[in-house]
Amino acid sequence: MRDARRARFSQPSKAETRTVTAIAPFICLPAAPAEAAAAPPPGAPALYAYRVDYRTAGGLEKTRLGIVAGIDPFKVENPDVVPIAEAEPARTEAALAALRTAGVKTGVVVAGYEDAHFEVERILGRGPSVPPRVHARAHETHAVWPVSGERAARELARFFALKACVPFDGLHHFKAARRFRDEMRGAAEQAFYPLALLVNVLDFGMSFGSYTYLAPPREGFDINRFVAACDESFTLQDYRWEDDAGRARAWREFHEDLRIRGTTAVAVGAAFAGTRQFLLFTLKENVPPASLLPPDTPTALHEFAVMHLRLGFVARRYFETEDAAQAWNRIAVFPTPDEALAALDARGGAAFFVSPPNKRALMALAQARRRLPPDSVRLNPGVPEGLFTEKIAGGGRGSA
Repeated sequence: MRDARRARFSQPSKAETRTVTAIAPFICLPAAPAEAAAAPPPGAPALYAYRVDYRTAGGLEKTRLGIVAGIDPFKVENPDVVPIAEAEPARTEAALAALRTAGVKTGVVVAGYEDAHFEVERILGRGPSVPPRVHARAHETHAVWPVSGERAARELARFFALKACVPFDGLHHFKAARRFRDEMRGAAEQAFYPLALLVNVLDFGMSFGSYTYLAPPREGFDINRFVAACDESFTLQDYRWEDDAGRARAWREFHEDLRIRGTTAVAVGAAFAGTRQFLLFTLKENVPPASLLPPDTPTALHEFAVMHLRLGFVARRYFETEDAAQAWNRIAVFPTPDEALAALDARGGAAFFVSPPNKRALMALAQARRRLPPDSVRLNPGVPEGLFTEKIAGGGRGSA
């Protein structure tokens, strides 16, 4: 048997028969009319295929394929289902409240796996055999359809039974499912499996994004003192503007430079209400990342910019405190930089940005069995809310 202290991402030997990633079919409820151009009719439980066609900020056209299924969150000792981020407590409570109120699952856990030979695409064939449910929004088209045929479903189940699974977003659905299962009686455990979108991290169309963070206004904040406190460890580049057109141009340049620099170094961006500039801080070459973090920080986390953002920028330099957890509780999280920038204009304070994490670094993090803080990694583009919904059969309070 494998060493239960670590995850492996190579295929198991034939002597190994233990299930690795347990997936289960479910019934995807029809979406609201405003959300769907066409919907698969309800019927027997099924696995679902999901595809998004989208355009990147740089104008590239990409396609990403995935499988949506119930995924087992209860075998917490399983070394091959390895979350790489903590669940956010408030979002866990919200998901749990939805389960308690109506026994309905909404939202998905997003999990990655490695498939160098693109076996899932081969199993699914070229496209849907029934009209897909379609959700279109700017620069994105999302489609979902049931996987038809028992053979395809069996092949997918066998494929994922041999795959390590790395959940990286939506972990609050895992936590909520565990707590709800403990509260309820009278339903099979599989009924509580949260929905999961399984994506191949080796797919060209697969890309991670970063959340963006907004700190509230702080009385007595001095931007010059903030910048001076960064000077010893970080180089600074500023992107200034004078009018709306200049701001849009500066924003594009800043965002692109943050993305590029963040692939090879620790880089953090910032914008402050009442100023006409974006600031990009890049760790100096002669400064070890470990020197800026607490001594007990695991090595696998040293290179992740979000770790430096939480302690060095938000806690020490903005709120001027060593209590990173308390400072972080005051932060609002946004799924896109544009949304955070709009909130900055409306609310004031400071917005902080980091570049998306590297795919390989995230998989290595799973192998090291370490976790990032909540809201550190997201799928880009994300899954529209409500695209996948399932009611827990026999899971209501009256079924106890």
